Amino acid sequence: MKKRIYSSVLAVALILISVVCLTACGGDQGVNLHGKVYTLGEEVTWSAYSGSGDDKQIIADPVAYLTEHWESVKQQESLAENMTPAQFYAQKQAAILTDKNNILLKGGVIKIGAPNKKSESVWESSLELFAKNGTKITETTIQSDTFNKDRYRASFISADYVGSEFKLVNYNSKDGSINDILVRIRFTKPVVGSENGEEVERYSYDNRVGGTIRVGEDMFFYIEVSVSLKTVGAI
Repeated sequence: MKKRIYSSVLAVALILISVVCLTACGGDQGVNLHGKVYTLGEEVTWSAYSGSGDDKQIIADPVAYLTEHWESVKQQESLAENMTPAQFYAQKQAAILTDKNNILLKGGVIKIGAPNKKSESVWESSLELFAKNGTKITETTIQSDTFNKDRYRASFISADYVGSEFKLVNYNSKDGSINDILVRIRFTKPVVGSENGEEVERYSYDNRVGGTIRVGEDMFFYIEVSVSLKTVGAI
């Protein structure tokens, strides 16, 4: 009887170990992110949220929401005389799209080169980022660890530009297709005319950028514009 119980427990333990191994050691097929060209679309999508911190709710009609809270907004924001909620929302949208230090990568192209193994746990690849018109925005290197190198939750952190990342946000594990990504390239450049070279301007190129409107003392209204992945091809 004891042998049977022991055998049953051992069998269950082996099954659990197998499940964990399949989950953490490669059961998910994963996908190779290297050696590919990622082209972003040009169609923008606007989203709006309200709340504070992690407690956010999607707002289907941003103008209606602002209208409902208009008196509170006017106390928190600097508004032109007789400005309407619709005009204010349009103004905020225009400001987000023209923010020179937080640029939406509309129609942008990202190229990730072949992986170069630096150590047992670190892989390094080249990354090139181009604007819609073909102008190269930046060229740098990105690093990933062994576990994340070819997997659904792959995330690359720039070796040169702290805070930069490239990761999958929509991936089909059955056919290996990459359906959407998140790219955020942040880096610094010397200010033109700087004499000591210490002053810098910070640039951020994202496929998701946004802004915040203070609705109340501790209540915020978030606006975001995004572009999604259009095509993925080999270099």
